[in-house]
Amino acid sequence: MAARSLLGPAEVVLEQGASYTTPALFAAYSGHGLDGITEAFYSWFRSRPHHVLPAASTRLPAGKPRPVVLNTWEAVYFDHNLDTLIELADSAADLGVERFVLDDGWFRGRRDDHAGLGDWYVDETVWPEGLTPLIDAVTSRGMEFGLWVEPEMVNLDSDVARAHPEWIVSPSAVAHKDGGRLPLEWRNQHIIDLVNPEAWQYIFDRISALLSGNNISYLKWDQNRDLVEHGHAGRSSVHAQTLAAYRLFDELKKAHPGVEIESCSSGGGRVDLGILERTDRVWASDCNDALERQTIQRWTGVVVPPELVGSHIGPTTSHTTARTHDLSFRAITALFGHFGMEWDVRSVQGGERDEPAALRSPLQGAPGPAPQWPPRHRRPRGRRHPASRCSGRGCRACGLDGGPVRPGQPAHGCSRGTGPRGHSRVGRGPQLPGGSPLPGAGGRRLRPYLHAGSAPGVACRRGGGQRPVPRRSRTAHAAAEPGARAAAQGHGPLAPSPETLPAAHPNVRNARRADPTDRFAGMTEASSTAEAGRGTILVINGPNLNMLGTREPEKYGTSTLADVEELAAAAGRKHGFAVECVQSNHEGVLLDAIHAAQGSAVGIVLNAGAFTHTSVALRDALAAVQLPAVEVHITNVHQREEFRHHSYLSPVCSAVIVGAGVFGYKLAIDYLAEVL
Repeated sequence: MAARSLLGPAEVVLEQGASYTTPALFAAYSGHGLDGITEAFYSWFRSRPHHVLPAASTRLPAGKPRPVVLNTWEAVYFDHNLDTLIELADSAADLGVERFVLDDGWFRGRRDDHAGLGDWYVDETVWPEGLTPLIDAVTSRGMEFGLWVEPEMVNLDSDVARAHPEWIVSPSAVAHKDGGRLPLEWRNQHIIDLVNPEAWQYIFDRISALLSGNNISYLKWDQNRDLVEHGHAGRSSVHAQTLAAYRLFDELKKAHPGVEIESCSSGGGRVDLGILERTDRVWASDCNDALERQTIQRWTGVVVPPELVGSHIGPTTSHTTARTHDLSFRAITALFGHFGMEWDVRSVQGGERDEPAALRSPLQGAPGPAPQWPPRHRRPRGRRHPASRCSGRGCRACGLDGGPVRPGQPAHGCSRGTGPRGHSRVGRGPQLPGGSPLPGAGGRRLRPYLHAGSAPGVACRRGGGQRPVPRRSRTAHAAAEPGARAAAQGHGPLAPSPETLPAAHPNVRNARRADPTDRFAGMTEASSTAEAGRGTILVINGPNLNMLGTREPEKYGTSTLADVEELAAAAGRKHGFAVECVQSNHEGVLLDAIHAAQGSAVGIVLNAGAFTHTSVALRDALAAVQLPAVEVHITNVHQREEFRHHSYLSPVCSAVIVGAGVFGYKLAIDYLAEVL
C-alpha cells in the first residue's frame, strides 16, 4: 500500500533548509473485513472534541441533535419569491422541519447559473428588504435559517470578475485581460484565487458580513467544479489553494462559532478528512433518487458516520433520473443519514401528510399518538442510525442468506434493538418495492417494518460482530435474545401469525439465526447423527455460487447450490462425516468461516470463486488454520480466461480438483476421507 501527495510540476520548490509537510494520511486495518474498517473510522470520528455528536465513551459534552432539514433547491430552483418561500416555510414547519435552507439564487445577478458567483451581496431586485423578511418568517416558526454559498467560485459575468480579473485562477502568469489563458470552463464558472491575499480577504469579508448582518445558523458551502489547470503566478497551486480554503473555513468558524457548515461539491465531490475537520456534515450526492442513494450512502457510510452525511427525501419523481418512488421508499432511505427533505412539501397532501409509518425512525421505540411524521423522526434526538442504539459502531443489515430479511425474523442478536420490547425484527406492513438494499448492507436487501403500531425494524448486529452473516445450512442455532427467539418462533408480541408469513426464501433451508457472538458455534451440531463420528467437513462457496443453476448454465451446469450441498452431505454421510456448508459473496465472511473451522472441523472443501485469483487473505487463513483443504472449481479454469489460471489458494491446499462439475465436491470429500 502506498500514498503520495499529488503535486503539479514545480508546485513546491524547497530552498536550502526549507521543509514541506504532506497532508495527513489515515489508514485502518481490520481482521473483520469492511465492518472493522468502518468501526475504526467511526470511533475516530466520534472521539473528536468538535464532532457533532461525540461518542458516549468519550465523556465529551453532548452534541447538538441533528435538526430535520428542508432545502429549497428542488422546490423552487432559481425562482426566489418571498410569498412562495414563506408558504414553503409554513408547510415545512407544520411537518416538523427544524432547519430551512435557502439554496442558490439569492445574490446579485443570479437568475441562472451563468452569472453572479463572487458577488456575495443580497440581490436587491429580488429581495428589496434583504433576506430579513424570510429569515424572520422562518425563525418565528421555530426553525433555523441556512444559506447556500459557493465562496471559492466566480462567474465571468459578475462584478467581481470584471473589477478583478487577476483574481481568477489561471495556468498562465498573465491575467486573462492581458492575454493570458483561462482554464477550461466548467458549469459556466471559474475559481477565485484564494492564494491571492486580496481575493481571500474579499471573500472572507463578504461571507462574514452576511453572517454578521443576518440570523444565519448554517451554510451550505458548495464547490461545483474541479481544480483543473489551476495556477497562481504561472505555477500550479492546488496545494496552496486548498490550504487557503481551509484557512477561510477556520477563520469564519472562529468569527462565527455558532454557525454549522455543510461541505457540498456537486454533491459528494469533496468528502475527505481535511474538509471534515472544518465542516459539520457533507452532502453525499446531488442525486436525490432514493434508489441511487442506496448505493451512494452504502459506500460513503463505510468511512463516514451517518450523522455527518446529509440525506434528503426528494420529489416523488426524481429530477435527476425521472424515476418515481413511493414516499415510504424515499423516506426509509433518507433516514439512514442526517435526515431532511428537498422538494416542494406544499404538495404533500392527504394520506401522505398523515402517514407516520413512512417516516418513522428505525431507532424509535413505542409510538405516540401524534400523526405528524418528522416529529416522530425527531424523537430519538441522537445518531439516527442502527449503530447508535447498539454500541455506537457500524451496523450492517442483511438477510440470513443475503436475500430479503423476512417478516418475523429477529435481528442478529442486537440486545438493544429497535422494537419496543428490546429486539429488532422485520415485520409486515407497507414495504419497499422489491425490498431495499440499505446503506452498508453489503448489497443485501431488507424490507423495513413500516407499521403504525410499532417502529420499523432493521436487522442489525451488535458492535464488534457486525460482519455480514453468511448463508448457512444443515444446522439449527439458538437465537441470541429471548425476545428475538420468541419473535422468530411466532410467539413474541410482534410476531405475525403463521398463516401470514411468506414462504421461506428458497436458499434458506432448515436454518435459523446464529448467535452473533459465536457465529459458527453450531458447526458440529450435525455430528449428533450416527454418520458424523469422524467429525465435520466445512464446505465453503464464494461469490456468485448462490446463483448456480441460473448463472451461465452452459459453463456451470444446471445444478443449484442446494444440489451441491445435498451432494456434499451425501458424500460426507458415506464416509462418516458431518458436512457444514457456508456460502457468501463477502471475503470477510469466508475468512471468519475458515478461522472458526480451527478446532471445529477436520477438513475444508473450498470453492472461493473469483476470490481464488485475488485473495491473499484467504490464502493466509488457510495456511494459518493448518487443516487439510481441497480447492474445487466446477469448470476447468485452465481452459478459460488467462486471469483464471492463477490461484492464490492452490499452494496451501492439499489437492485441487477442476473441471469435474459439481461432482468435484464429492471427489474432494472422498479425498479427505482417504487422508484423514
